[in-house]
Order: sequence, then C-alpha cells, then structure tokens
Amino acid sequence: MSITMDYSTIVNIFINELESSSLRELEPDFYSKALRYVKGLESAKGHEYEARVIRKTLEKLLVLRLEKIIRQLWRTGERPEVGIAKEEAEILSMIEETLATLKGKGKHIEEEKIVHKQTEEEGVLVYFLKPYSRIMLSEGMMLGPFSQGDIAFLPSEVAKELKEKGVVRVI
Repeated sequence: MSITMDYSTIVNIFINELESSSLRELEPDFYSKALRYVKGLESAKGHEYEARVIRKTLEKLLVLRLEKIIRQLWRTGERPEVGIAKEEAEILSMIEETLATLKGKGKHIEEEKIVHKQTEEEGVLVYFLKPYSRIMLSEGMMLGPFSQGDIAFLPSEVAKELKEKGVVRVI
C-alpha cells in the first residue's frame, strides 16, 4: 500500500487516527515521505502557511500515535501488531531499552514478558470504577474498602469476579 503524499492525505490520516481508539497502520516511510512533501511546499512560493499547518499536523499525529503505542506497551508489554513508521519504531526501541534497564540490568524484554505472565496468574492490577467495601481473602486477609479511582493489586479470581460485576477495570 503506497500512498501519494499530499495535504488531504496527511490530514485524513491524522483525522482517522484521532477518531480511532486503536492504532491505525502506517507505512514505514510515512514521515519521510510527508517531510519531503512539506519541504517541497516550503520551497514553493505562496505555500508557506500550508507547510506550517502540515508540520504541526505531523507533530500532533506523531504524539497521538506514540501515546497509543505506549498505552499498549503499558497494558500488554508488547509492541503493536499494526504497521508503525520507522521513526515510531526507533522511539519505541529506545523506550523498551530504558524500561529493560529500569527493570534490571541484563534483562531482556522477552524475559520480562514471562515475569509479567507469571504475575498475571497470581494477581492483576485493577482500577475501581465505583466504591467497594472490604474484600475478605481466603487467607483471612482483608483488603479495602476501596473508593472510585483507587488502583489495587488483587488476586486474579477476585479481580475477575469484580470485573463481571462492573466494579473494576483490569489494567
């Protein structure tokens, strides 16, 4: 899928990304093509304003897409499956390297996925959508009470039950 780069194409891609909660597919060379188009506008007399608008649109598009990419990385620990542009992939690689460093020297992303899955079996992080009274665990331990907006680490079974009741959202 090779697209012709022009003003309406760039704006439409931005609008589609804005309207979608999930990440839309982009060609790996999208930004380089868009920047070549902008540079052509900047060199053409009378198109300076259009070039500034497109540059600002590209900035907003990049930030919007990075936000979605990071949100997915936060939720799943994995890169997006849809096509991302080369520049986005480079930024994502730097973020992944930093996260791996923060998690411990010498650890790789694949090792972290295994740890994440093990932790998920033991418990999950949840966000309380509404207040909830105390929770009695089988070991005699009490959790709560919880207010709307609280974040807690709960046993998977308890989290599943509360999710079905509409009390929590699993993060």
